[in-house]
Amino acid sequence: FTSIRQISKENYCQQIKTPILIISAGSDNIVSNKSQQLVCRRMGNCRLITISGALHEILIERDTVRKQIW
Repeated sequence: FTSIRQISKENYCQQIKTPILIISAGSDNIVSNKSQQLVCRRMGNCRLITISGALHEILIERDTVRKQIW
């Protein structure tokens, strides 16, 4: 919860200069896709890829989903 509060601060994300790739599970019911989109917009050097139909544990998903990541 501490990290959620930290990243929710409006100016926090703008300070991150490292290039970031977020791979989002489109059907995630644990992590908010809207929050991931907001954080990515706040970072200047972020790319967000959403995999439709994928669930939270995206790296142990079915082969068709994992192939989109690799």
